[in-house]
Amino acid sequence: GGDEFAVFIIGIPSSELAMTKADHMCRALRSLGMPQEEMHLSCSVGVSIFPIHGTSFEELYHTADLALYQAKREGKDRYCLYGEQSVPHRKQKPIDREWLFSQMEEEIYLCNVDTSELLFVNDTMLKRLGLTALPENGLCYEVLHGRKAPCEDCMNLYAQKKPICSCFRREPESDTVFLVREKALLLNGWRVKLSISTPFHPAWRESLKEYLSSDSPERSPLC
Repeated sequence: GGDEFAVFIIGIPSSELAMTKADHMCRALRSLGMPQEEMHLSCSVGVSIFPIHGTSFEELYHTADLALYQAKREGKDRYCLYGEQSVPHRKQKPIDREWLFSQMEEEIYLCNVDTSELLFVNDTMLKRLGLTALPENGLCYEVLHGRKAPCEDCMNLYAQKKPICSCFRREPESDTVFLVREKALLLNGWRVKLSISTPFHPAWRESLKEYLSSDSPERSPLC
């Protein structure tokens, strides 16, 4: 006996984070025990990821259902990614990379280079932007820079073919100078950019002015 339900989550950049979310669901339902009736809830989860395991609702539902069946075959309170073995509910809380990135003072974001879609923005950057959550289908050039067209930085990152590109960036509103490090990655077949911006202490601002190009004061490459 028991109920089945489907959960759709957007902005999941990796299968590891999808499995972490599945573990969170198991833990959340286990916490809803009813000791007065000596009843304890458990949950089995089947996970499928767009577009790896399907590109339509029917395909994703079918592959998630097969993963759920596999999880149930191997015991209670387990979760399974389609095509892999199930994992028992972990006794210790797994590392939530999304939470970890949001504890840092650096501003971190991940975007799809070809579609400009924002895949992840940490809490530090959301706070500066005056947002409480990542907008659905938000585009990096609109949300982060207030522009109407894509920036050339993303495509230039791939054209340079460097492992990591670094530059200084000045935020005009706050006059804060950041050291920006960016890396081109492949994520589930998508070309993505990981960007990490570290703010400099105001006392260092004067000594950094010589590195900020007068032609492009908002962004200057490092020599």
